[in-house]
Amino acid sequence: MKKIELVIRDSQCGDIENILTQSNVPFYKNNLNNNNISDVKLVQYAIFSPDDTSRRIMKDIEKFLHTDQKDSIMATHSLEATFSKYLNKFEEKTSKNKGSSKLIQEFRTMTEPAVDIRRDLLFVVLIASAAALIGLFAGNPSIIIGAMLIAPLLKPITALTFNVSLFDTKKIIKSGLSVSILLGSIVGISTLLTIIGLQMAPLEITDEIQLRTETSPTFMILAVVLGMAGALAMTSNIPGILVGVAISAALVPPAVVIGIGIAMLDYDIIVGASILTLSNVIGLLLGTLTVFLLAGVTPKQYHQKDTHQIKYIIFIISVLVVVSVVSFWLSF
Repeated sequence: MKKIELVIRDSQCGDIENILTQSNVPFYKNNLNNNNISDVKLVQYAIFSPDDTSRRIMKDIEKFLHTDQKDSIMATHSLEATFSKYLNKFEEKTSKNKGSSKLIQEFRTMTEPAVDIRRDLLFVVLIASAAALIGLFAGNPSIIIGAMLIAPLLKPITALTFNVSLFDTKKIIKSGLSVSILLGSIVGISTLLTIIGLQMAPLEITDEIQLRTETSPTFMILAVVLGMAGALAMTSNIPGILVGVAISAALVPPAVVIGIGIAMLDYDIIVGASILTLSNVIGLLLGTLTVFLLAGVTPKQYHQKDTHQIKYIIFIISVLVVVSVVSFWLSF
């Protein structure tokens, strides 16, 4: 805990008190007698705050403090003990916010590479889609699962949700575009390969393809759980590749089946696979967003104003509820 002592001219009081008021720290003001310049009034402030907050306050005050003047002085003292429930709660809250900021930085470092679409990522997804297409027409689950091992969709999904949590509009657009391009590429390559395959031999709708046209609330719930697992895997010892395979399995095969339906001009397949893909995308976003919100990943400015933070969380939860209802309705 720190005590900041500040002596300034009264003309600067407005700027200084704005800083202190926004910081929510207790401070005390005292008018001083100036023995040096009779027409200048001096004011003394005693400010109490946690260490981290005091550094930020001093940095902000330095912008307005005229240190070249003899009568403008700022000093700090470390306090051995303070008897104030308010300051104790304030320090505890500051520590939590500091922990949230560190966690946000860790998430940002992990998800930043997946915000923009990358050629190597796109190429691997196309290969996985082609392999999944073969497995679907062969009716072989082993080939489909093998294809999911190389489909890197975990980080693009978490990157999108992470930026939604921070309400970073630029990166929401970028990461959303990346996910859309990846899914669109899966549909496109599967459509093209299916058309080529139809010219060479008759292709039949297998049980594995038919399975990806059926929707159920169970699939939606599973997608939510997978989304939560994906977010947890980023900050725990859960092997990310295991969760990544499950997430890819929820997205790649249904998207491939959409391409099959387009190539065969089968409306039922297109609609069924599209609804399943959409439900799984929404479920994954719901799951990861829930974990991020519980971990305190919210816009930086909302950490400074509790009322705004609460309003933001209520807004996000409301959107999630509406989207969930729509998705469940589609799955029925």
